[in-house]
Amino acid sequence: MEEIRISNIESSVAFQDRTIEELSEVIHRQQQEIDDLKLQYTKVMARLDSVEQPSESGSEQVVEIPPHY
Repeated sequence: MEEIRISNIESSVAFQDRTIEELSEVIHRQQQEIDDLKLQYTKVMARLDSVEQPSESGSEQVVEIPPHY
């Protein structure tokens, strides 16, 4: 009876170890994805800033609104 109980505990611990390892891998992949997204965000914001700023020639481009039909 005692051996069965110990065996069940060992089985439970082994299952928990596998689960922890799987969760650790998921967290690692998610962190990599977060880092990649942060880099993409930084690049997009820099590109947006460069589009929003007037050209270096000093003249701003005027966007004309088309006439209504």
